[in-house]
Amino acid sequence: MAGTLHALVLEESPTINKRTCTMTPQTKDVAQSQNQGLDRIVDRYRQQFRIPENLDHYSDNDLHEAERQYLRFCLNTGSC
Repeated sequence: MAGTLHALVLEESPTINKRTCTMTPQTKDVAQSQNQGLDRIVDRYRQQFRIPENLDHYSDNDLHEAERQYLRFCLNTGSC
């Protein structure tokens, strides 16, 4: 079934090499634009975590680890 899908896509897709049936590598600009949304979400969650209560409570090393765990939790659950 995947072979059929490639045959249909090959005719009109400029990103697929017709001889080898492989996709051309993404340019840096395309990869960056795809990550902008995720970066904005992570920045928002990071700002939510960096409140005075957390900054005063944790040591520098513990703050980094706690922020990392908070970001992981938020991204896995989809909200915070």
